[in-house]
Amino acid sequence: MNKKEAYDQLKKDGHKNIVLIEKEANYFLDKHSHDFDVDLIIIFGSLEITLPNSSIILSTGSRLKLNKGEVHSEKAGLKGVSFLSARP
Repeated sequence: MNKKEAYDQLKKDGHKNIVLIEKEANYFLDKHSHDFDVDLIIIFGSLEITLPNSSIILSTGSRLKLNKGEVHSEKAGLKGVSFLSARP
């Protein structure tokens, strides 16, 4: 899925504020949460999301939705990651 396709999908689902996030290879962010619902689509690379009881590896075209306040950590893959993320 390319950037335009991902953007169009998020727009179609009612999101208005869509931002591009880019992280370098092996970027890591320890346990945290957001004060908004997360809805993102990977457009390049990979991202590992670790939840309290599971781990998910997202790659190009993968979509992730997390509820507001859901604790997770994130780690970019060897090539880094780029994704579109809907914001409030």
